[in-house]
Amino acid sequence: MAITTGRLGTYTIEQTDSRTLPDDELRPLAELSLALHRERLPEDPEPPIEVVMQRYRVSPDVVVKTEFIARAEDGAVAGRGAIFRYKTPDNQHLRDVELAVHPDHRRRGIGRALLQRLVAAAGEKDDLVLFSASNSRAPAGEAFAKRLGAKPGLNNRTSQVELAAVDRAMVAQWSKIDPAGYRLAWVDTAFTPEELVPHVLVAYETMNTAPREDLQIDDWKMTAELLRDFERTGEAAGRQRRLLLAIAEGTGETAGYTEVAYDPRVPHVVHQQGTAVVPAHRGHGIGKWVKARMVERVLSEWPAARLIRTGNAYSNAPMLSINDRLGFTVAFSVMVWQLPIADARRYAEGRGL
Repeated sequence: MAITTGRLGTYTIEQTDSRTLPDDELRPLAELSLALHRERLPEDPEPPIEVVMQRYRVSPDVVVKTEFIARAEDGAVAGRGAIFRYKTPDNQHLRDVELAVHPDHRRRGIGRALLQRLVAAAGEKDDLVLFSASNSRAPAGEAFAKRLGAKPGLNNRTSQVELAAVDRAMVAQWSKIDPAGYRLAWVDTAFTPEELVPHVLVAYETMNTAPREDLQIDDWKMTAELLRDFERTGEAAGRQRRLLLAIAEGTGETAGYTEVAYDPRVPHVVHQQGTAVVPAHRGHGIGKWVKARMVERVLSEWPAARLIRTGNAYSNAPMLSINDRLGFTVAFSVMVWQLPIADARRYAEGRGL
């Protein structure tokens, strides 16, 4: 499929699979990612292109990906679209979409052309909903979502804290909360020890209690098979992982957790993953306790790290309160948009909304 844009040239849309491309074909796709990185995170050092390429090559087995690229006449990758469905019983109506066009190639019909292919690949069911995210530092994404008629689903705040500015006295105080009747257990390997797997499954499922605002998403059920799938993916991508569990001593119940990921090849940033406290165990300071212990671990174990970056719904007041007190400040916002498949088909076919 080719798109001719007059004096702006011709682009070719082709299906691909970044997991299996040879290096010389994957490199232009990684260069697109780096261009988007410069737009969205201009203050960050660029990750090595080899790291970006490695990340493209790995994907959980549970994820089914269909992927397209738009290639310019000179061979450069001008845009990419991918649609994901999940081989789980949950959320079978959900289709995650990634759609991005290089800043130098926008407003040329590439986004619509890629969307046409993604909509065709989504499936025939009429109850499908497309989900995609836009970054406030790249306003073209929001503008495109609005042209599609997509509706806001969840507004996330991306926050970060400079580790040099963390209030270490307060962190030390929180780390000593040590609520009666609870103990901590670390997972500091790529794969969770078997005896802790049930606790990690409960911890991950507790993320279902986080605000979802208007998102049309149901709860996710975690299994040991899914956990191992995600762990294999993290290891293959070169990420290190630290997970801290809080466990009730009397009953052995999972009470809460926090988790971070770190790639020593991109040493400036630690990515905060989930943090949650099981509802029955809230009100004991467990959230502060585990977050403080994790900050101490990051400071001692990864001295090259300059900041921790995390994302939370703006409506998640309890977690934002903890982060704010740790010194996190707003870096940018990420809006998750949702669009019924019928509307996406109308737009892709040029029939309007």
